[in-house]
Amino acid sequence: MRIKTLTICAALAIAAAAAAYGAESDVSGNITLGGRLVAGENQSAKFREYRDLDDGIFGSFLLNTYKDGYFLSLKGENVGLTDEHVGLDDQSYKLKGGKFGSFKYSLFYDETPHNLSFHNRTFFTGVGTNNLTGVFNANPDTWASRFDYTIQRRDYGGGIELSLNTPFYFSAKFVEQDAKGLKPLGATTAATGGPFYEMPEPVDYKTNNLFFDTGYRSTNLVASLDGMLSTFRNKNDYLTWQDPTPPNGVNSLPPDNDYWKVGGQAAIKLPLSSTLALRGSFAKLESEPNLLTTDKYKGDVTYTSTSAALTSNPIKPLDTKIFLSYLRKDNASNTFTFGGAETEVFHYKKLNGGLDIGYRLPLDTRANTGYEYLKVDRNRQDATTTEDHIVYAQLKNDYFDMVTAKVRYQYLNRGAEFDKGTVGTGTNTATLGRFERRFDATDKTQHAVKAGVDLTPMEHLEFGIEYAYKVDDYDVDRTKLGRALVKRHEVLFDAAYELPGVFKVSGYFDYEKMKDESNHRYFQSGGVGANPDPGSGVNVATSYNWTATLNDENIGYGAAVEVPIIKDRLDFIASWDYAEADGAVEFVTFGPSLQDIPAYDDYVKKTLNAKAVYKMTRALTLTAGYLYENYEYIDQELQNYQFVLGTNAFSGAYADHDYEAHVGYLMATYRF
Repeated sequence: MRIKTLTICAALAIAAAAAAYGAESDVSGNITLGGRLVAGENQSAKFREYRDLDDGIFGSFLLNTYKDGYFLSLKGENVGLTDEHVGLDDQSYKLKGGKFGSFKYSLFYDETPHNLSFHNRTFFTGVGTNNLTGVFNANPDTWASRFDYTIQRRDYGGGIELSLNTPFYFSAKFVEQDAKGLKPLGATTAATGGPFYEMPEPVDYKTNNLFFDTGYRSTNLVASLDGMLSTFRNKNDYLTWQDPTPPNGVNSLPPDNDYWKVGGQAAIKLPLSSTLALRGSFAKLESEPNLLTTDKYKGDVTYTSTSAALTSNPIKPLDTKIFLSYLRKDNASNTFTFGGAETEVFHYKKLNGGLDIGYRLPLDTRANTGYEYLKVDRNRQDATTTEDHIVYAQLKNDYFDMVTAKVRYQYLNRGAEFDKGTVGTGTNTATLGRFERRFDATDKTQHAVKAGVDLTPMEHLEFGIEYAYKVDDYDVDRTKLGRALVKRHEVLFDAAYELPGVFKVSGYFDYEKMKDESNHRYFQSGGVGANPDPGSGVNVATSYNWTATLNDENIGYGAAVEVPIIKDRLDFIASWDYAEADGAVEFVTFGPSLQDIPAYDDYVKKTLNAKAVYKMTRALTLTAGYLYENYEYIDQELQNYQFVLGTNAFSGAYADHDYEAHVGYLMATYRF
């Protein structure tokens, strides 16, 4: 695929250039060619998570041609080769052309890697297929298979737009997305309390998307109809794996599905400098997967949406916006019985509307205030209906040339209707549902404040500071179990200074702090003295309250400098970035002791980027650069990682998190 793609793009580039020069068109563009050496690139997939950095040759090109209203552009990025393959895993190419005001066309090819984890292993054989066989043994050094969890995505397609110098237009675009590779999957064996296995799930997906849009554009009216057709196909319906307790284990994989959507919109200019925008759409998603039951399932979900917005500027200092939208999800999927229980379908209705008013006050001050309403009706027992009321106000002043100040306050009040007041009886586990509330749909109030100042005290010097505070206070009288209180603070400072002809320097500092408090209860159904009510005062071994407090701090800072060593000839550019996250979870229990988690999603990342840029001629530039990255991840879950714990087997997914990498490169860019 890579060689074929490169050949096609090279042919297109040559043909385009020949046509352009032969017709004496305006031609411009650039070509970059370089080489790099990398050390430490295979220590962790994190370093190469979405990029292909390896020893080899890399480059890019851009060609633009124009003549008599026609244009053609060919662009390639991350073109190259390594000692392992031709073409990089993050290469991309795009061809665009057409005639201004008449028609446009495009072709593209793009690759994106997603490297999840390197140096993985399993006792199963058949890695990459949908049938894994093998018998567990407790010595991972003897396991049969070595592999990497990686997924390679390739997008390619093209599009066309026609207007033919009229107000009417039509456009269509086709995109095919292919994804192939491996990702981790966890499964439990059939034995009661049986061992847990982590194994490679095959990824072999294909998605075809067709988009179209047609409409009319004029000074006072824009109207259009649009649509989309999409199909998703997974080559593997199931993953079968050898279970020491027969029968073999079987896991369902993402099912095939079909999706289509049609919509229309219009924007109309009205008196009083007003514009009315209207939008409506309907979408349908269908799927008929083969379930691991005797029941047949047909997924049938539809979405209906409408919206309207009116923006006005009736008098010079006043502008307003009124908006209203409605979204309805209907779920006609059938239910079935699995594990002794009947499945449920989820549907909802969402109504959102509001008003924003802006007014220009004296002394270059602008005030904004508004109100927003959101109502959601769902078939969820823990929150059948929620209503959000949001009010906000903002002031911004730039009266002084050297100072811009702004402040904003927002208040949210959410009320929720609960429909589990009679769930469960006595010591039934389901009775806990009477007291649980999910944070996304329960009663809460929120206060949010943000203030900032941008200063330019002198020419070539500027800096800014911003502070934000947000608190989410959940109603603990109704939310007895669940999230109780969340507080966030953030401070951001940045500055830049330039001494023309001598240097440019900039820097930033960012600090964030979050505290999340939640209430919980352990309950053992049928236990001696067990009581599910957290307000009962009963705290025994079979039922007791406990709380969790998550503390999270994030710090980031960095600096950059640019120095012209030789004016208009040689520049030196360097930057340093530091990012750190420090999380911890503290527990308070009224029953058996719980162990705190001192390291919760912690990491430190350091990045140094330096390069020297030499302008040999007006057309030719040489660059020598160096990149250093150091990443350390600390989390209680992955510390002292072991492939085997008792009879549980792990494959090493995400255990290769730390790395220290050095990249040196030389490249030349020619512009024409």
